[in-house]
Amino acid sequence: MLKQFKTNNIILALMFFEICLLPVWHLGPIPFKFSLLVIIYSFRKKIPKSSFILPFLALIILLWLGKFYSYLFLGEYEFQETIKITLNYFTIIGVFLYSKKIKIPDNLNWLALLAIAYSFINICVFILAPKYPSIMSFYNLETRLEEGLFLYRNPGTLTNPNGSAMLANLILLFWVVANKNNLINLKSKFWDILVFASIGLAIISFVSKSGILAYFILCVLDFRKYFSIRNLFKAFVPIIIIAFLISNFIKQLSENELQVLEFGIDKIVNFDKALESEINLDYSKNGSRIFKVNAAFENFSISPLFGVGSDRSTGDILNRVAYHNDWSEVLVSTGLIGFLFYLLMVYRIFKLEYIFTLPFLIPGLTNAFIFTFQIAAFYFLFVGLILNLKKQ
Repeated sequence: MLKQFKTNNIILALMFFEICLLPVWHLGPIPFKFSLLVIIYSFRKKIPKSSFILPFLALIILLWLGKFYSYLFLGEYEFQETIKITLNYFTIIGVFLYSKKIKIPDNLNWLALLAIAYSFINICVFILAPKYPSIMSFYNLETRLEEGLFLYRNPGTLTNPNGSAMLANLILLFWVVANKNNLINLKSKFWDILVFASIGLAIISFVSKSGILAYFILCVLDFRKYFSIRNLFKAFVPIIIIAFLISNFIKQLSENELQVLEFGIDKIVNFDKALESEINLDYSKNGSRIFKVNAAFENFSISPLFGVGSDRSTGDILNRVAYHNDWSEVLVSTGLIGFLFYLLMVYRIFKLEYIFTLPFLIPGLTNAFIFTFQIAAFYFLFVGLILNLKKQ
């Protein structure tokens, strides 16, 4: 069976496994990933060129124009967040350019193993981390345990339930797109069902509204190809086997772990009520998404063309609301001009594969995607692979 997962680009597979399954390493205060070091080393002789990165270069320039404006006129003398987001953009650029240098893989069958491994590790983190300090320390989850998050949500390997759910859905997105572009040649449909079931179990444990919605959309977009009596009959046996395995797994959970699982399932069943509750939040309070959008427009109006950078912590003019929305952050930090460059980048991705734009909408409109450091960067590595494949 292992022969099915052989690939002509093992380094690429190892990079994705490291990014998705292992924590961020630190060299003193500096965070890094070995995969990113590999990419930097690959540029020692030649750096490829691509017009695809031009919107990001424009965003960097506009980000710093906005920063200097807020520094000179708004009393924002901190540079930390602007530097952080600049590094994030440069990381995306570097990872995308790396995709231009590597051999297009003959298959991405290993994505099935990655999905299963990601789900397995995250469920193990949820069940075992509170009991084993070594696991807690390895994934930097001590603060989450002190906060009591494990009592009602699984923080996951990214230490944040929404971030962990986002990565789970990205892996699923890669699987769906790889299948569509004939980069998955596993013959049995069992793998398709197993990948979706594994990611679905992890999503339930994270209890993330945006994660649940994105997962549902991916399910609908992918499984519509099975909407025939014959295909549904073929899928019946694998579904029964997976349901049996999951039911046996659930029997092993403790009472607290079962409560979290039930809470996650309840979120799915009553998702319409959760959305209604969000809509009905008081717009004058920070808990409302509408409040955050209004706060973003207040800051945007101060410098509408070039923005105000990303640091809003020292002056008295800009409000300090956390937007939890990539689009708002781009609009405020780089202004209307930067927002248009951002739209251009999303449009190019839409033309490549419309389903690729899902992360920009969910969680991009409700939490964060483009500013989630190496996760967003490796999304663009995958985008680059598909772009190169289509150009062949």
